[in-house]
Amino acid sequence: MTSTIRAKVSEAALRENTGRGWEEWFVRLDAYGATDLSHTEIAKRLGEEVDGWWSQTIAVAYEQERGMRAPGQASCRASGRAGRSRGRASPQRLTDRRTTNLGSLATTSQLPNSRRNFTW
Repeated sequence: MTSTIRAKVSEAALRENTGRGWEEWFVRLDAYGATDLSHTEIAKRLGEEVDGWWSQTIAVAYEQERGMRAPGQASCRASGRAGRSRGRASPQRLTDRRTTNLGSLATTSQLPNSRRNFTW
C-alpha cells in the first residue's frame, strides 16, 4: 500500500520550510475553496506563498486528506486517466522511434522481422 504524503513528510519539516503545519495549510486551503479547484490551481495558489516543491507536496497532501486523490494516484482526475497520454502515433513515428532506440541500426530494413508497411 502506498503511503500518504503526510506519512512521508513530517510536521516539523513542513513547519520549518513553510512556516505552517499540515492542519494550518488544510484550513487555509478550505478557505480558498480548494476542494473545487484542480491540482494545478491549488498548487499555483500555494506557489504564491511557498516554493514549487512545497506547493506540490501540500497540494497532494490536501487532495489525499480531502478524498480528492488516493495515495499514489496521478493528478489526471478530470480525464480519469493517469500517466502517459495514450494518443495515436503515425506508423512513421513508430518506425523512427524504433530505429532511434536501437542506436547502431540505421534503418528498419536492418531489423530482423521488421515490416515497412503497418496495418492498423
